[in-house]
Amino acid sequence: MTKEEAWSLLAFWGIRTGMTLSLCHMPSEFREKFLPFLEGVHLMDECKTGVDIILFFGGSKRELVEYLPKLSQKMSVNGRIWVFFHGGGPEGEGLSEEFVRWVALHVGLADDRRCPEVLGWLGLRLKWRPRSKRLEKPSFCC
Repeated sequence: MTKEEAWSLLAFWGIRTGMTLSLCHMPSEFREKFLPFLEGVHLMDECKTGVDIILFFGGSKRELVEYLPKLSQKMSVNGRIWVFFHGGGPEGEGLSEEFVRWVALHVGLADDRRCPEVLGWLGLRLKWRPRSKRLEKPSFCC
């Protein structure tokens, strides 16, 4: 992967200089290819104001169900979680887009972007689900 390809992919993920980034279960091939290009990005697991972007690499359904609620508590109000999973695995065993969406909805998140396959991993970006508009106060007339 060239330097330009790595930068364009990091930009697609929304990673920019000055942001806080958390890496969860990142495989070594991703670390080798992308960590050298993360100049000006603060790598941390927790932040008082919340983490801007979290990259989570999941291998099983159980792992996603266990970690996603904890990760959502670490993210900032405008933060995002990228959930990466292996595509094309046997049905029922590994993660799928539908299962990631289902778990995200139960946590209060919704997906807004899909990442094409990178090094054998597919990704969905999750954000806080928008709340419905506040209802007007009922008026009472006699």
